[in-house]
Formats: sequence, structure tokens, C-alpha cells
Amino acid sequence: MRQVLATFEEEPFGPQLIPLLGADNFMWACDYPHPDSTWPESRKAIDEALGGLDEETVRKVTGENCKRLYKLG
Repeated sequence: MRQVLATFEEEPFGPQLIPLLGADNFMWACDYPHPDSTWPESRKAIDEALGGLDEETVRKVTGENCKRLYKLG
């Protein structure tokens, strides 16, 4: 899957799909600035959602994949 990226927030099944479909294809979302977002407790939400995954995967899903998709420096 090189042309598809999926986002998820507070989705129990999301982290289970990451190892199956590849860490390069997922981006974690907090839905800010909507009132039902995880902000300002986003770090806690990340730990709860992605705590069972390795550091490299968490780094990709929470930032690196977004940087790549949007071509940010």
C-alpha cells in the first residue's frame, strides 16, 4: 500500500491494523480544535492507543508520516 494513508483517533482497532498494513500507512489524529478532541490530553491518548507499539512505529504514526505526506521540512 503505497498510495493510501489512513487516520484514526480513539479507535481501538486502529493500532491493531498498523502491524498488518504497515506503519507507513497510518496517521494518528486528535481532532483538534473540536470539543471532543483528545487535546490537551493528546500525549496520554497516544500512550493509551499506541503504547503497545515500538518507538519507531509511534514516531511514524504521530508525525513522520504527516511530514512525508504534506512534504514538510
